[in-house]
Amino acid sequence: MKVEFKFDTEKMRALKMYTEQKGVSIESELAQAAEGLYQKHVPGNVKAFIEGKSRGNRPKRKPQDSSASAVGASSGD
Repeated sequence: MKVEFKFDTEKMRALKMYTEQKGVSIESELAQAAEGLYQKHVPGNVKAFIEGKSRGNRPKRKPQDSSASAVGASSGD
């Protein structure tokens, strides 16, 4: 996914210069920051759902009780 945001040009130039000197990728640093925000703000049940989807597991539904169906039921008369 592509994410765009506004950031001061001079700050970005300085950031790029100093991260390159340290051999650090701005993209990897931003990805780590985004992961931290995800872990902090997304509820656990939503994380579990997303992780299940990414592994190819579908969320489990409770089976419907067919005995409670009104179709074909007699009134007892």
